Amino acid sequence: MSIYSTASAFCAVRADGSVSVWGEDGSGGNAAQAPSVSGLTSFAAAEAAFAAVGADTRVYAWGFADSVNACAQGVGDCPPSSTGWVSVHATRRGGRYEGEWEM
Repeated sequence: MSIYSTASAFCAVRADGSVSVWGEDGSGGNAAQAPSVSGLTSFAAAEAAFAAVGADTRVYAWGFADSVNACAQGVGDCPPSSTGWVSVHATRRGGRYEGEWEM
């Protein structure tokens, strides 16, 4: 098992690639936002969000309440909907974290 953290939440990865999250809802700790699939790989944690690549090669991202709400409404920074992704990374630039996806 691996455990990742944002500034205010945690994500534990089970052996089957499923996750259990806890902590502040807006920082990735809301279980309703986390993917309920197994086979997740290549995890990344930023200041207030998590991301992972699934066995279906899609990017799953959850956390940062403003981004999740905007994405659900079809606007804002959403994870790519295409397949073929192999890894995710979180970087810190100019005092803030930014997510990156890689094919």
